[in-house]
Amino acid sequence: MAVLLAVGCRRHEPPDSMHHSRTNVLWLTICTLRADHLGTYGYKHPVSPTIDALARRGVLFEQALAAAPWTRPSMAAAMTGLYPRSLNIDEPTEQTNNRQLHDSFRTLAEALHDHGYYTIGITANPNLNTVFNFDQGYDHYVDTGDFFWRSGYGERKRTAEQVNADLLQHLQGPSRGNKFFAHLTYVDVHAPLLDEAVAGRFRRLDRALRAESTASYDRQVRYVDAAIADLLQGIRALGHEDTLVIITSDHGEGFGQYHPEDQGHGRTLYNSTIWVPFILSHPALERVARRHCARVELTCLMPTVLDLLGIEYDPPAKQGKSLKQMIYGPSVESPFPFSVVETWFQDVGRSALIWSEWKLIAPHPEAAEGGRGPSDAEYELYQFRADPEETTNLAASRPYLVRRMENMMTAWQRTHPPLVDGEELRVEVGVQTIEDLKALGYIR
Repeated sequence: MAVLLAVGCRRHEPPDSMHHSRTNVLWLTICTLRADHLGTYGYKHPVSPTIDALARRGVLFEQALAAAPWTRPSMAAAMTGLYPRSLNIDEPTEQTNNRQLHDSFRTLAEALHDHGYYTIGITANPNLNTVFNFDQGYDHYVDTGDFFWRSGYGERKRTAEQVNADLLQHLQGPSRGNKFFAHLTYVDVHAPLLDEAVAGRFRRLDRALRAESTASYDRQVRYVDAAIADLLQGIRALGHEDTLVIITSDHGEGFGQYHPEDQGHGRTLYNSTIWVPFILSHPALERVARRHCARVELTCLMPTVLDLLGIEYDPPAKQGKSLKQMIYGPSVESPFPFSVVETWFQDVGRSALIWSEWKLIAPHPEAAEGGRGPSDAEYELYQFRADPEETTNLAASRPYLVRRMENMMTAWQRTHPPLVDGEELRVEVGVQTIEDLKALGYIR
């Protein structure tokens, strides 16, 4: 009897480690979520109590950079640990954004599937639809299908609650009894925002947000946070205490507060669109819970998760770095000497290099019109930490630093060539997906 009681007690104790033999993985991507609109990253309004609590008990990276300021290249990089330039998923000449993730690139879902995980993907963002090959490695994948934006711009938008219900239903059905990897992509915080979906739910917050221009955005953040609380409660009720929870975003959103052109995302590389949350929570991380101020990238997500679970994986090009040593050890240094974020979006081609205390934003050399070189006015240089809102452009006063960082960027671009030809990546996109992408602003 004593032995049976001891075993029963251990089942209810929080796990003190992670391992691929038993640990579930729940990755939640909150599309268009800025890091600085979460309380745990310093936001003044109480819009994220659930996420803030996860961060307090887990590991938070204060300076996490997306690989691109729009969904498809950013998520492809996070899923593979490879930069969009290597994946060749950004299309510099076509305006229809019809490149897919090539199936030669191994995804996190594929790696976990090969280690016995039942893999579930549910996306409310059409950029991750099956037509773009983001379903590779999943046993069960649900994309926007019949239920995304149509003529009504939001009439059939898939909410976080509906996405969560799909997952919980599946965990009680086909995947019951299996360890699982689930990746959910919420799109509630992405414009067009549906205020009616959250009307009257957060009255105290509504009063606090009355004078804020971002009130609708913040209400959606609060709504998704509440939906996450319900989801985690449902997962615990199913007995999945041994679950690694990952909170990220694919990119942020510009509100035009400091730069008139910084509206939405995709076309600019300001911190508003590339600074994203990156939080890991698991009972075993509570003893090492801390905030890391060193600069990291979302390309680190795949190698970090596999390393934490004890899975060895040798990617075709070592780009993203595992952060396990930083999480468990004394390291405070960034695993990267510098970081590069790029975008080819509609008619804009720009690159940003973040190095030490500086950030340079410059045009792609290939983007110059008529073969001429870019003008000095097209360069922006900011102090990355001292001026996070990027209000003071120092490019004109430090031309030597601009040229040095531009040379670093050019050398990086040369050493990261595409790993697959662009002709292999173009896909025929159906009318519905095109309409969905138009509703999101990805196609004019």
